[in-house]
Amino acid sequence: MAAHRGDGLAGLLAREVVFQGRERGLRLHFPMLVAAGFGGFVVWQMGSPASGPLTAATEGSFLMDSLGGQTVPKSRTVWSLRNIVAAIVMIVVVAVALLLSAPRRGDQWTNMNQPFWAIRLLAIAGLTMRDILGCTTVVLIASGLVVASRLVIVSL
Repeated sequence: MAAHRGDGLAGLLAREVVFQGRERGLRLHFPMLVAAGFGGFVVWQMGSPASGPLTAATEGSFLMDSLGGQTVPKSRTVWSLRNIVAAIVMIVVVAVALLLSAPRRGDQWTNMNQPFWAIRLLAIAGLTMRDILGCTTVVLIASGLVVASRLVIVSL
């Protein structure tokens, strides 16, 4: 919720999360938490508290003259299907960007896509890369969804 405010509260909240995490012995990545906190700014004007659509929907606002003396209902701005889809797409894009920029311990996730680490084991077992590629691809997709959903939750 704090990430949707325009006063910099997201950065301060991320800083406090890092301090609280360190007191509890957690190893948190401060730049990633700040990026996740500020990731909410991408969609904050797409939501119901957006100042532009609220002003356009308010009777007697300064925008009425430029809108031909009418108001624009929120159902045509904030709650339109186009805006909802755009907000969902932007949330997914931010989550993927956070996923791709997240610090890694080695490169285990992408190794599931090209499992060259398993060549020696395959030779010992008498298997080929084709025998395990389907399984490692499923692990790649499943673990990617778990990590991406976790980053989405952190960024909210």
